[in-house]
Amino acid sequence: MGGLAAARKGEKWGCIDTEGNTVIAFEYDKIEYGEGTPAYIPGYPYLRIFLNGLAKVKIGGKWGFIDRKGNEMTTFEYDKLYYFVYGSKSGSKSNEGLAWAIKDGKYGLLAHIPAPGTEHIYESSGPGEYFTLPADRLNTITGQASAISVIMDVANTMTTEQKACATGIDRITLFAEEAAAQAASKAVTGSKIIINEESIRDLESIAASIRTEAENALASAGITVARKINVGVKFKATEENSLTIIVEPSAINMIADYVRVETQDYAISLSAELIKTNVKDLPLVITITAIREDAGLPGTAVSSSKACYIAFNKPLQENVKISLRPISGDPDYQAITRSDGKVTGGKYNPATGMLDVRIKDSGTYAVKENKKDFVDIQDKNIEVQKAIRILASKGIINGTSATTFSPDACITRAEIAALIVRAISKLNPDEDGGFTDVSKNDWFYGAVGSAKKIGIIKGTSATTFEPLMNITKDQVVAIAARTLRSEMKYNDPEDIGKYLGMYADRSGLPGWGLTDIALAARENLVLKRADGKFLPSNTISRGDVAVIIYRMFKKIW
Repeated sequence: MGGLAAARKGEKWGCIDTEGNTVIAFEYDKIEYGEGTPAYIPGYPYLRIFLNGLAKVKIGGKWGFIDRKGNEMTTFEYDKLYYFVYGSKSGSKSNEGLAWAIKDGKYGLLAHIPAPGTEHIYESSGPGEYFTLPADRLNTITGQASAISVIMDVANTMTTEQKACATGIDRITLFAEEAAAQAASKAVTGSKIIINEESIRDLESIAASIRTEAENALASAGITVARKINVGVKFKATEENSLTIIVEPSAINMIADYVRVETQDYAISLSAELIKTNVKDLPLVITITAIREDAGLPGTAVSSSKACYIAFNKPLQENVKISLRPISGDPDYQAITRSDGKVTGGKYNPATGMLDVRIKDSGTYAVKENKKDFVDIQDKNIEVQKAIRILASKGIINGTSATTFSPDACITRAEIAALIVRAISKLNPDEDGGFTDVSKNDWFYGAVGSAKKIGIIKGTSATTFEPLMNITKDQVVAIAARTLRSEMKYNDPEDIGKYLGMYADRSGLPGWGLTDIALAARENLVLKRADGKFLPSNTISRGDVAVIIYRMFKKIW
């Protein structure tokens, strides 16, 4: 809450801190309070905390918003104002990040307006965030034709703004992928599932043609996809308590992007790359045992979610994706945790209603609440707070102590390397990057080596990485763009000038990063500045990096 309260002194309102000191002058006719527990300080009649860092205030009969520093966040021209809405997945998101206002008898919606001197313009949500995927429509798909029909129907429910924005395109692309997998699926009985050339042949014939049809269906609805549509084949298992999946060498010739085996409570997905690298002469055997109780998992609340014991018959070179049902509550703040207490991640998939994470190690995995917060982020923009809390809950980002995050501090090249490889679940603690200034005793040794291996972060020379150097904005943005390209096969913009031209200092952007910056701008990874500049050589704060990484994380499936 930032330690502030709205207060009235005489006939005027202002804000005080927890010791009763005036922080915002008593010059307002009225301040309406947000939610929270009423507090009382002698001399002031009635106090409550701000809501999401903003307070509604009235001057001369008109309403506007101020922040905790007294900055006017809107003009004072409204007859009535309502607080900005920030919901959870369990509630309506149709107005999230917006506030209703009445002006001259007419209703409208407000977005945040940056105060004078505000460096960045944050966007807690865009039009694509209001587009809720109708997951129930997937259950109506019985084949290729019905899948294409459902994709077209759902795409046509989107507004023009949702079809044009990066988040809306990403969501409908994800839905199209799930629809395609539903079309290329079949039910299987028994506790043993064999994956080989013969068992997937009939499903692959569907997968081979549905990608192009799905792209055409979206194009006919006015949507241009930004990345490759991944199509997979799916086995729907009726046995849930114990499954043995045997992937035979003949499966390495598969043309689908992945194979998924799913039950009501869990699923496991094997990419074509994993099958090619881990299944050669010796089959890959995966045993899954469902456990109703979450026994042995520190801090795990009792719930109806099953834990799963997963065992591999040999070491894996690529990750397996597992999916588990979330427990009661907000899945944004839940994590899939191993029995030794290690948080492995857990991203909510709105198309399947499950939490996805990539793993390599055998063990028992279950969903638990893992909400994190820090005392020094309360006065930051709501998007900064949300990004930090969610990434910390997923085990991707850490604070500078148990209670602090230091959101305004700069961030180093080593820290960025660690953030990226954790976000995409590709941290190998033993990976050697071959840099003379990175020692095996350094905490970031494996993170730097892993980032170099997958090609998203380069050294500052052939032999050095300069891990403790503060990283610049252009480097962070380029790294995030490369990650989308590498992990999700995002297409580069055909006209990079269209996206670079939005920056007032376009001529000062580095030649080596123009395509990366354009891709990041198109996908809304770049924090916009109030002055319209990019400022590539500026350092970037930990809080702002969290926003960029979180926006990127939401696009990695």
